[in-house]
Amino acid sequence: MADESNAGYLEVDCIPDGCCVTVRLAGEVDIASVDQVRAATREARDRGAVHLIIDCQQLDFLDSSGVKALLEAHDSFDGMVVLVRPRRVVTRVFEVTGLDQLFAVSDSLERAKEAVHGM
Repeated sequence: MADESNAGYLEVDCIPDGCCVTVRLAGEVDIASVDQVRAATREARDRGAVHLIIDCQQLDFLDSSGVKALLEAHDSFDGMVVLVRPRRVVTRVFEVTGLDQLFAVSDSLERAKEAVHGM
């Protein structure tokens, strides 16, 4: 059962690392919080990042507005967009929509960084 004290809560952090930026998402991405995701991915792009790593390890929920924001981010970067350790609730959304074929997925932040820095 989800922790209802965090319902509707989203924490977003941008961590630059050379040619890539890691956006860490913790909580829920829905219509009320999706603008935070869009702002973070725009900030990453505006910083000149070629690759985007989206750390989903603490992402508890993703609705269709969140999927759309991640798809927009994917389309706006020239390099790789990697999802790190998405939980089942997130991977299920990507499987149902077919987007699991579009996004790279990594089982660790370190491996995601190795993948984008090795390009």
